[in-house]
Amino acid sequence: MPRYGHIADVFLQNIANKLDTLNTSISEITSAVARKPFSLSFTAAGDQAIWTPASGKRVRLHFISFESDADVQVGWRFGTTETVQVCRITKGPYVANLIGANPPGDVDQALNIRAEGAVNVKGYVLGQEI
Repeated sequence: MPRYGHIADVFLQNIANKLDTLNTSISEITSAVARKPFSLSFTAAGDQAIWTPASGKRVRLHFISFESDADVQVGWRFGTTETVQVCRITKGPYVANLIGANPPGDVDQALNIRAEGAVNVKGYVLGQEI
């Protein structure tokens, strides 16, 4: 039969392990994000980088806000071959809170704005380099 002291020690160790996990999760949630403003002018369809991570890092996107001035499809994606996340097909504002989803790009992969024609796009993103 186990000793009560041993059971209490195991119980307290389990609580300590869970607190370590919780603290790690909280620090990931509350760690600072960077604000990256951008102002882009497209003369034709294409991609333009708005955030290129440092070597060996990747971008984790938390929030994106922008406005386009023409009825042109505009979206965002990591790199130039990933599927475009279409945001607007007419001129106007767009805002997306991605906290909780936090999509990351691949290592050394830029976060791009993709436009399907001539348009000016200005705004900002919130994210982290991880």
